[in-house]
Amino acid sequence: MCFFPCGHKCVCGGCVAQHRLTESGATTLGDGQDMWCFCPLCNDEIKRMAVPVPGKEAEAELAYWAWVNEVRPVLPSGFVEKLRKASNGLVDTDGGASEGSGDSPRAAKRAGKSGVCAVS
Repeated sequence: MCFFPCGHKCVCGGCVAQHRLTESGATTLGDGQDMWCFCPLCNDEIKRMAVPVPGKEAEAELAYWAWVNEVRPVLPSGFVEKLRKASNGLVDTDGGASEGSGDSPRAAKRAGKSGVCAVS
């Protein structure tokens, strides 16, 4: 079985059933038994499972990313403006404050501004 998005191919079909592995969102069986939706190697969330077909791995990965991109999330109101404000406090690669920030990152931190969180 191949897990997405991590891409690990580490479990056979029998072990999937025995250890009750599943895609995220389906956390219980009909009989109430708990399911596990994390990769046994890296503990990343299993969002999709696919039986690997030799020579078709690239197609399976493309199908996964097509599934991921099916839904375009709606951003909360004010998100873009908060992101712009937060980005003003970021530091550029030269070590100085970014253009238009007015404050150094250290001064922003003292003032209680994180400078990196677009939500708070």
